[in-house]
Amino acid sequence: MACPHMRAVVAGDPQNPWGATVSVAADSGDFGPPMLLNLVPPGASASIRCSGGSAHQAGIVSWTPRTVTIRVPAPRPPDCAPPYEIELVIPRAGASDRCTVALTGDGPAPAVPVVRVPTIVALFEEQDFRGRALVAVPKDSPLGGPGGLPLDAGGIAQALGPVAALGGVLVPGGNVAGGVLASAILAPLAGLRAGENVRFERADANNQISDFYDLTYPQTGFHRWSAEDIMTSFVVVGEPRTVVHFFNAPDADSREGSFQVTVGNDRLVRCRSLRGQQPQSLPSEPPEAVTITMAPDFWKWTENVKTFENELSSLRFGG
Repeated sequence: MACPHMRAVVAGDPQNPWGATVSVAADSGDFGPPMLLNLVPPGASASIRCSGGSAHQAGIVSWTPRTVTIRVPAPRPPDCAPPYEIELVIPRAGASDRCTVALTGDGPAPAVPVVRVPTIVALFEEQDFRGRALVAVPKDSPLGGPGGLPLDAGGIAQALGPVAALGGVLVPGGNVAGGVLASAILAPLAGLRAGENVRFERADANNQISDFYDLTYPQTGFHRWSAEDIMTSFVVVGEPRTVVHFFNAPDADSREGSFQVTVGNDRLVRCRSLRGQQPQSLPSEPPEAVTITMAPDFWKWTENVKTFENELSSLRFGG
């Protein structure tokens, strides 16, 4: 297919677009079929072309069949001068179209919605966010409090609704799309049933979930199942600088090992597996989000335990 007839509009001065958001609209034709959650199609790219021919990659914020929103890098490269053009590589079946349009400043670019991400912790029995789950929120959460949203899968979906509505738009200052963030919590919970294989808990007056042993699942035979000593992976979402501490011992006691999760601008932290003996770090996404505050090394019955896998017993929200 030929390139669509395009307009590229930056808010402010088109002679100085560095660090700004640009809306590229298809007045006729399109940028390809719609993608799930408006995610960027594989093979797509955007760049800003300078007078003289040099080009610099730009970030794609969102991609729909009629509008592509990009973020121009900053600061201005020394070799780059106006007038500027925006170039899109548009994936097509069997090939790609490389399309270029002059950058103008005739109107404002669409603003990225500002949304707040509630703090939610989801722990899972198995690697990769599978199996029995424990979902916890802090004591001041909009979930589970008087007059607030219910603390269940439906309430969480409502609380994350504005985030999910961002679709492929990145959360402000981050590198994760809103739809991806919401799905990180909601997708693993799909199909789980409260009281059967998922527990929803609100922190106590000390902002803790003090003893996972008290949080039980249906008994199988003579075996009593609780959330203690079974968790292997986790997801944490929240606003930047949200902190959650995890402990191998009950009552937020670090003597048997502990680690801290600090949420960054992506508003999402994931760890697919706590597996590992004497870990110096955990394989989190992003890696800098987790700090081991006390390496696990304790005796449990006749075993010297040196891992967080299947050992967590409590957590605490806040610093």
